[in-house]
Amino acid sequence: MAIIFYTKKYTETLKKMVHRFRNENPKYKDSKITYAGRLDPMAEGLMILLTDNDVHKKEEYLGQDKVYEVEFIFGPVTDTLDILGIVHNEPKQSIVLPDDTLKKEIAGLAAILQQQYPEYSSKTVHGKPLWMYAREGSIQTIEIPKRGIYIYSAEFLKKKNIKSLELSKQIQQNISLVEGDFRQECILNGWERYFTSYIDKEIIIYSMRLHVSSGTYIRSLVSELGKRLGRPATSIKIKRISIGDNLLT
Repeated sequence: MAIIFYTKKYTETLKKMVHRFRNENPKYKDSKITYAGRLDPMAEGLMILLTDNDVHKKEEYLGQDKVYEVEFIFGPVTDTLDILGIVHNEPKQSIVLPDDTLKKEIAGLAAILQQQYPEYSSKTVHGKPLWMYAREGSIQTIEIPKRGIYIYSAEFLKKKNIKSLELSKQIQQNISLVEGDFRQECILNGWERYFTSYIDKEIIIYSMRLHVSSGTYIRSLVSELGKRLGRPATSIKIKRISIGDNLLT
């Protein structure tokens, strides 16, 4: 029996993460393994793994506060709210935000007390996860539930410039690394079309740190930030750096 803090890699599915864990720890080769909490493929960082008899104690390890760092860009809109989604809009001329404006709106996220589950999430409604409704095109036939959240702090970290061609290559390469059926072909085609109008231009990647209650969707907060600033925002990479008092090393 064991309760293990383990680091999930960027672009890794949870299935692939567990497989890697078994390979790195042969003594758990035949053990039952589950995880308390989830991370999307375009997220990395700290996870709690439970093995053998402890797999039945999952509920005891859910509900802990977490800290995340997230990189995001303004401009594209995707159906998943991160880069592993189909782009729904055409690029527009980017306007550089004053740092003070951005910092103020990021800090203002702490006032959010309720959040709707993303359409592409594992939350179940009538026994079926939301992402299935979204894939089927029937998401409008159900009421998407909301949940209460608490944001202890939200702060701007930094920004960096990147050539659009380089960012395009990075996004397409990372999407190609994700295993399983995530509609990769359609997603890659969408990003290729999106960046066609951005050749030789610079894009700003922003980052912020969020200390939140359990179950808070970081990609949804990024999207909400974009709405408050009047421009779409999409997550590129999410990193969980702590669960409760346990820090990523």
